[in-house]
Amino acid sequence: MPVGLPKFLVGSYKRYKSDTNQFLEWLDRTAKECSPPVETAKIKPSMSQSAKKKAKKNAAEKTPVHMKPLPTDKVALSHFVTLAKVIADSGRQIGVPRLVAVLISRAIALRKRCSAWFLEHSKGETEVNRGHTHFVAVLEEVLRILEEPLSRSPEAGQEQEKYSNNTLTDGFDALANRFSVLDLEEAEEPEEGKKVAEASTRLSNPAVEASQKADIDVFDDTENAENGKREEAVFAVFCLFEDLRRLRDFLKQIWQDYKEQKIDLISAAVTTNTTIDIARQASEEFLEKNRFAITLLKKEMPSDDDNLTALFSISLAYKLASSRGKSRVMLRGTREVRTPGEIPTYNKGWAYQRVSEMDRKDMSPQQRWKEDQEIVLRSLTAFAFLGQGSQLMPAQDELMRGLRRMEKTGETPFWLAFALQIYLDIHHLLRKEVRRGFHEARQHARRARDKINAYFAFSKELEDNPFWKANNDALFSRVCKEVELWFDNDLFGAVQNSLERVVSADPEDEFEFLKWHPLLMGLVAFNISLRVQELGRTLVNVWGSVIYPAYLYNAVQQEGVVDLHWPDMDKILEFHGEDKLFFGGKPKNLEESIMKVALTTGVSTQAMAAAKNGRKVSWEKFKSSRGQRGLEEPTVIADLFRDRYTGYGAIDFTVANVERVLNELAAADSAKAEGKQLSSRQLLKRRWEATQKLTPLQLLAALRERLVDEESKLHFDYLGMHQRGMDLLKALHSQEKDKLRQYFGADYRVSHDYELGGVVPYIFKVGINSADARQELGVDQIQVPGTRATSGMLVRAGQTMQEFLKEHGDEACAELRGVCLNKTGLTSERHAPQEQLLYWLKLDELIDPRVLQVLGQLR
Repeated sequence: MPVGLPKFLVGSYKRYKSDTNQFLEWLDRTAKECSPPVETAKIKPSMSQSAKKKAKKNAAEKTPVHMKPLPTDKVALSHFVTLAKVIADSGRQIGVPRLVAVLISRAIALRKRCSAWFLEHSKGETEVNRGHTHFVAVLEEVLRILEEPLSRSPEAGQEQEKYSNNTLTDGFDALANRFSVLDLEEAEEPEEGKKVAEASTRLSNPAVEASQKADIDVFDDTENAENGKREEAVFAVFCLFEDLRRLRDFLKQIWQDYKEQKIDLISAAVTTNTTIDIARQASEEFLEKNRFAITLLKKEMPSDDDNLTALFSISLAYKLASSRGKSRVMLRGTREVRTPGEIPTYNKGWAYQRVSEMDRKDMSPQQRWKEDQEIVLRSLTAFAFLGQGSQLMPAQDELMRGLRRMEKTGETPFWLAFALQIYLDIHHLLRKEVRRGFHEARQHARRARDKINAYFAFSKELEDNPFWKANNDALFSRVCKEVELWFDNDLFGAVQNSLERVVSADPEDEFEFLKWHPLLMGLVAFNISLRVQELGRTLVNVWGSVIYPAYLYNAVQQEGVVDLHWPDMDKILEFHGEDKLFFGGKPKNLEESIMKVALTTGVSTQAMAAAKNGRKVSWEKFKSSRGQRGLEEPTVIADLFRDRYTGYGAIDFTVANVERVLNELAAADSAKAEGKQLSSRQLLKRRWEATQKLTPLQLLAALRERLVDEESKLHFDYLGMHQRGMDLLKALHSQEKDKLRQYFGADYRVSHDYELGGVVPYIFKVGINSADARQELGVDQIQVPGTRATSGMLVRAGQTMQEFLKEHGDEACAELRGVCLNKTGLTSERHAPQEQLLYWLKLDELIDPRVLQVLGQLR
């Protein structure tokens, strides 16, 4: 398994390198454009080889340094100043792609944060920090040099006049900030937005980056090589932990939204675990490539050997010498006090305080430490039990995976400290509501079991379907057994009690580990939902219990014989798409309906053409090579996460899947965006199209949005739809079988329960024959005004459906309204959670807090 993030994900350090490279390329290109052409060597054919070499050498020596090709490996920092002075001294007006200002301002801001952090946490100004300060000073000098030529640009004059009353500062910073805001509001100025997209493509196109063998390294030529290498290595470490800090802030907001019921448990848990997974991959990739940087960092900041965890504020708001790396200390402590294979127990009489009712802000440092100690140690037995692999949950979170790895190898990777800190953050935010995750997951699990048991009871009334694999029922039964094992019986409590030889009488202690781990509970609920949904779709496809009623529902509506309203079927059409379910779109008449039913059920186009011409085809040509078509996976989220949460694979972060996520997010806002500003979802899609790059935070924010959007798809009751579809087909067959046998004789081949769907195309055929008969008799010509001649059988079928749907037409949607937190599309009112994609999308782009204030005003 390859180590590292997908290539399209770029962290702070990679993007910093890209920003400085692109700014350097722009400086180099602009400096050359502002300079007169270079005289080439005058070489005559009569000259000797030595004379030619001398002429070339003299010409090269006379060529100014800024006119020479830009090196492809490394460039001195002073070269930035050289190029900027050439541009300033040229006296020419320069047009600046607005992205350029943002790129260099963003790079400076990151360097400044690094310098400020080291000043705060190190003892005095270190040699490395002096290097950071000098690096920033040089880049800021470049911006000051460029202010004059920028002020000569008509574009800059227009911007200054338009925003003269803005609270932002004047000069280059104002221009940079204006550009940063416009990145979000491109719809205000379509032409300018187009230019930005073109500039972005030119500056960040993957094809351009691929043409370079490696990034250009910028080195400080005022320092020796060793100091420069050390400075860059420490900066790379800072960037990694800056990314982790932002991811942690993102997850805090996720769980705050969950607490306030703005996001459901599954969406919060899957987003959180994916974030930890990305943090793991990023840290492993970094360690693989930058072991030298870790060594240097420890030398640069001598303290306890847990200083790495301090970089992403593992100590939270209080500072104790022993708690700077407390998550890692706890992990290391649990490993060192145990012997291999031993399952530890936690005595609640030791360091046990019920402080969860207190606000954490009101606690002393000692109380906070003891609370965190309690949270971790109370879960230790279950963690160790799972770490030995003796029992496996239906799904595992990254923290549990990391603890199992620690159990086997004896090593404590520092990303595991990050995972443990997230576990603690969830407790800090939710407090006593942390137990809510268990109750919601158990509700999801028991609901799934009830649906499966109802399906088993209903199946006893039907004949066996030879096309339904017995293994599918075994998979259903396995879900029921897992629900019983984990949600009816307190397995971890039994282990704890057996080790302590004491049975707790406190009801709060029942299912304690599961109650304390909402992240795990959300993943288990997701696992069960994915499996039941996949089996449910397979079930309705094999029996045709959704496809055939859908065609009949559409035909009755198209013919206008009966007024039908079927919310559950409308929701299926919305989820799966009319084009896919109806083989290219809704049929407009009975002829189209019977043809598309045949194609959907696996009849080849050759057979259809032959039947139309009255010819027969062989059985080999009768069946389509693609087989029967049915309901496909309606959610990209399932494709992304299925292997990770229902098997032993990884998240399927392919470019195609990421594009699907962004396309579906943008499509949801496309209708609302006509003539208006682009939504944050559409802006994110545009950025992806221009660069094929995302930051981890941007990807995670998009996934969070998509998870929330697809909540109702994940919980739709296909098992109930199967039962209701079969009941409807039974009623239609029972009502019309005598007439159909009378009309078609031995050709009416519906004799088994699994063939009940076949009654629908026979009803269509009767309708077509009835229309032909009316035409021959001229009945259509003497039709009573205000009425419509149609098949009596189709009318009866519509009336039967109408009575059936009065009681059963809205059952699945009614359940979704009760189960789903996001009720968009389920009720007349919009209850979508507050969108925060805009904030997280632009967090990586912000120059300073003033820009965030402007963005807030724009929203």
